[in-house]
Amino acid sequence: MLLWVLLLTLVGAAQGLHAQSVLSLRPHYGMQVLTCSLEDRDGSPSWFRYNNFENHVPYGLLLHLRLNDRWSVASGWYRGGAGWSYKFKNPPGVHQRHARGGELDHYPLLGYYDLKQFRWGRLYRRPERISDLTYDNDDIFYLFLFRVQAFAGISYDHLVADGDDNKTEFINFGNLTHNVTNTVVTRRGASLWLGTALQFRHQGKDRLQLRLYYVQGLRKLVNIDLEYDWEGQTYRPQLGVRGSAFGIDVSYPIRLARFYRDGRPR
Repeated sequence: MLLWVLLLTLVGAAQGLHAQSVLSLRPHYGMQVLTCSLEDRDGSPSWFRYNNFENHVPYGLLLHLRLNDRWSVASGWYRGGAGWSYKFKNPPGVHQRHARGGELDHYPLLGYYDLKQFRWGRLYRRPERISDLTYDNDDIFYLFLFRVQAFAGISYDHLVADGDDNKTEFINFGNLTHNVTNTVVTRRGASLWLGTALQFRHQGKDRLQLRLYYVQGLRKLVNIDLEYDWEGQTYRPQLGVRGSAFGIDVSYPIRLARFYRDGRPR
């Protein structure tokens, strides 16, 4: 709720920053690689590996407000993932991996800054065909135009309840049998976001956006406790899940309103 209040406040502030500001709704869809942390190796052999990566499909809806020619902000709902993975690589007869992921709701507040604009494919004949139109600059005379953006922000997170929460699995990897227990520590967390984006434009308007980003969870959400025996010794390594992930997604703006300096939406 706080993020929405902040966004509405920025809508009002935007009217004094630029002749016009554009508010749009952006559906997002992409792919994430979920990561976890090693909390305690407990002397496990080097062939025990963690972060063998788990894939997840994120999606969401963000309200996006372009403040001026350089700055824009976004806020809304984004459903990503929180997961863990590990593998046993080298013992005789064993080369297996195990991964599991759940859903994590993010409520982010992100700020975007346009670093540089690229224009390719000038249409030399086009000005003759539209000589009766007015335009602010010659961007419309290029076939291919995009802006490179950097963005960063923070999100409030909520781990979605799952039927496999707080359970123990018994897994047989050839001659290596082990159990793994996941324990939910908390469902509420926060994350830092950092990324870059390609914002494609056409006729002075934002179009398709491609983002590459990293999300770093700030609070441990789930403990993963493993137990296995090897050559007469018991090992109990522990992994931690914070909702961290590398991601890529695409979005397309659905324009809702354009705010002019006089404060009137059109």
